[in-house]
Amino acid sequence: MSYVFCNLGWNSMISKKMAQDILFASVYFRELFKKTLFEATPELVTTKTQINILVSLFAHKPMNVSSLSDITGVAREQITRSVKVLREKNLVECEKRPENRREVIVSLSNYGYRVIREQLDTAQGYLDNYLMELSQEDIDELAELSAKAIQIFEKASFKAIVPTSPELDTQN
Repeated sequence: MSYVFCNLGWNSMISKKMAQDILFASVYFRELFKKTLFEATPELVTTKTQINILVSLFAHKPMNVSSLSDITGVAREQITRSVKVLREKNLVECEKRPENRREVIVSLSNYGYRVIREQLDTAQGYLDNYLMELSQEDIDELAELSAKAIQIFEKASFKAIVPTSPELDTQN
């Protein structure tokens, strides 16, 4: 199957082939996300926005709705609705700041923290299953290339929901 990108008339720093390879790689990573983190989602969490909120709070600690909106790239109104649902499920806690009663700080509950920790562990199991047909050399290379891609995306000012963090590091 051959894919062709049309020339839209601007000068590009990358060739059509390079653009195609990068875009198609992003599709593979999206599929990997859907088949790992999204499949590992407990029944309590039903939307991608809810997952993003929980993972963001796990990685960044408590924050206000505006910060959650900035990190996840989701509108504040949608964040507010999702936080309400997560709060009803006892996954997050909300507290008004004493110095500014309009500002609400959202944090993971102890239960929410356990759910996310279990979700990440389950996702690793899914990842193991999806990559089991690869050799250890291929897995090592994929991990190395993924780490390099993160570094490059950060240079390009991409916003990441989950930063590289010692708390997120997993042990073998």
